Amino acid sequence: MSGESREEGKIVGEVWQVITGSWDRTIKCWDPRAASGPERSQIGTYKQPERVNSLSLVGNHLVVATAGRHVNIYDLRNMALPEQRRESSLKYQTRCVRCYPNGTGYALSSVEGRVSMEFFDLSEAAQAKNYVYP
Repeated sequence: MSGESREEGKIVGEVWQVITGSWDRTIKCWDPRAASGPERSQIGTYKQPERVNSLSLVGNHLVVATAGRHVNIYDLRNMALPEQRRESSLKYQTRCVRCYPNGTGYALSSVEGRVSMEFFDLSEAAQAKNYVYP
């Protein structure tokens, strides 16, 4: 499931849910297999610190990039609270986030054209691998 939608966003990832991010400061999870009607197919709403600019997923990780340089990392098996809360290492607003295909981290891009490569593992050795392209 990857490609352009008719709206402003993209369809990314491969889970049996539809996950949407909005400028109303929420992400919502939907089950397209549920009975018809939005009330019956929506399975969760999760508040974000700011407007959602981009989201990406790989395996059980969902990465949400919001205005205000916030990055929330969720485990799809337990969406009650973010597994990690981070601040973008980029100076300006995040434009896009994409998870690495191997599931070890994600890339962030900003409106100024810089890209930050980040890893999920919080160990000192893994975090030493983080870097930013000028």
